[in-house]
Amino acid sequence: MLYLLLGQDGYSKQIYIKELSSRLSLGVTSVLWGETRGGQLVVSGGDLFSVVKLFVVKEGSIEGLADDILEQLKASCNHCVFVVDKLDQRKTATKKLLGDKEIIVKHFSVPEGQDLASWIDVYLKGQNASIQKDALQEFLLRLNALPSGGYNDPTYSLWQVASELDKLALYSGSSISKESVSLLVAKNTEVEVFTLINAFASRDKAETFAYLEEFFQNQSNGDDKAKAIQLGALLGEQLRNILLVKSFQEEGVPDVGILEKTGWKSGRLSVLKRLAGNFQAPAIVSGLKKLEHLDLELKSTNTPPRVMLDLIISQL
Repeated sequence: MLYLLLGQDGYSKQIYIKELSSRLSLGVTSVLWGETRGGQLVVSGGDLFSVVKLFVVKEGSIEGLADDILEQLKASCNHCVFVVDKLDQRKTATKKLLGDKEIIVKHFSVPEGQDLASWIDVYLKGQNASIQKDALQEFLLRLNALPSGGYNDPTYSLWQVASELDKLALYSGSSISKESVSLLVAKNTEVEVFTLINAFASRDKAETFAYLEEFFQNQSNGDDKAKAIQLGALLGEQLRNILLVKSFQEEGVPDVGILEKTGWKSGRLSVLKRLAGNFQAPAIVSGLKKLEHLDLELKSTNTPPRVMLDLIISQL
């Protein structure tokens, strides 16, 4: 029997494997594909007594397996679970795998917004606890877990969410308050970074400088140079994505084609297309060169990083 677990939600994958192990009354044997002798260890079970086993394969590429190996894995009395974050949807091999009715395929995406709120409710009920409505909103905000509209992948994991909820339940008892959340849950600064980047890409200089000031004020480690280098790299990535979108548009590539080539979510493409209207290609190329120069200067001189970053942004 062959299973394929896809997606970024490692927490739910582990729960699925645990439940599968319990249902089959089998222990879990975790292996790297390179240790399986081309899959023969999984097919045979690796012993002389043909004891049925449950294998969990990590760091293995199921897309590259030969057809005969796949057939042997599907026909084996052993259970083989491939754990994969993402497959290349453009490949014929991927489409064949996902369409194979003999392979049990499960998708595990990290929940966002209302889906996450429902998950939190169920999780806390299992702990004989609950979270107040305003506390839940504050919790989602601090984790940057409000709906992104498909633009960004979640910057948190369910491992993190569960850990934070355990801490809150232990501190608060049966009812978690907003005050407890504010006291115990650190704010995810990723939300500040992406807000700043989007303001920059929208060419709103006043808003960009306001978010820039807030960004540096809210950093706890006080290393302005490191933060400026990080921010410059993220700004450059956004500009490159916008330039790529403009190139696709000039070539007449449809949205479906762009999504297939880039692996982006549809919401992200929608935002990038809107932002692309704010730039001409030569201006983007010029901006990328300035950011490259900024990175070099930050790493090789003692010029105040915030002054340099302000100067670069004002010219874009």
